[in-house]
Amino acid sequence: PVPPLLANERESGATLTHVINHSPDGLKLDTTVASVIRAAWALVLGSQTGSDDVVFGETLSGRDVGLPGIEQVLGPTLTTVPQCVHIDRDVTVAQFINKLHESYVEMIPHQHAGLQKIRRLGDSTALVCDFRNLLVIQTAEGTSVDTQVMSLVDDNVDSENFFTYPWVVECAIEPQSLKL
Repeated sequence: PVPPLLANERESGATLTHVINHSPDGLKLDTTVASVIRAAWALVLGSQTGSDDVVFGETLSGRDVGLPGIEQVLGPTLTTVPQCVHIDRDVTVAQFINKLHESYVEMIPHQHAGLQKIRRLGDSTALVCDFRNLLVIQTAEGTSVDTQVMSLVDDNVDSENFFTYPWVVECAIEPQSLKL
């Protein structure tokens, strides 16, 4: 569902942007910014669905797989995987983020298995492959950031049919900010 704050302003296919200023040193956590983003998205989904068990798809660069020379590949190495997250209300935020990070690291060797193969592993894995929202985290390269709180983006692109998921969140990690 669309968050109530945006329900009246949101059009199908519309793109919203939001910028969050941050300092990587300010996290004071032994983890990555991407893990913090994953945890935040899981918490948003949990609050919107009323469930402590959430599933979302995540598109990954595919360049952290243990394949010699992968960083030299000129073409795309993208992969999309289901992320199943249990929100444990009895742990600290730092513990929650660290557990999510550990789960991500354990998944790296298997990230290129493909949704088709994952779906065939069983009924429960087939179910998690039917996620309805997608998280894309990427590192931005030298782009400037508009610091307006929230704005509609008119990029003259027919974005309504671009993604096959009703809700897509793209995060660009920049040196001093996150662009959502």
